[in-house]
Amino acid sequence: MNRYSIAALALCAAVPASPAAGQTVSTRVAIAFAPAGLPAGRLQVQHFRVDQESSNAREQWKKMGSPAQPDAAQYQALERAGQLQLLESPRRTAAAGGRRDLYFSPPRQGVSLAGASR
Repeated sequence: MNRYSIAALALCAAVPASPAAGQTVSTRVAIAFAPAGLPAGRLQVQHFRVDQESSNAREQWKKMGSPAQPDAAQYQALERAGQLQLLESPRRTAAAGGRRDLYFSPPRQGVSLAGASR
């Protein structure tokens, strides 16, 4: 299988934890990602995320009680937690007219990486 790196997007989204009095804050927004110049045909789209719950060894370490010297099992768990994790299963989709719109909602604080390959 030929694999081509087609496009990637890194997005940081942050919402104030304590908005000013009378201010409303939407914690979920839809992001439209429309890379241009994609080859025609089927693509595999992957969405990775780093946030409080995903791909975050520090949060896992805190849940362990912040050990100064993690034991072997804790160390392995921290290594797994620090790996970039898929937010959802990869999906197959078609690019039309050289582009494909991707929609997702970012977390209140986090980074998303979306990539497409053949």
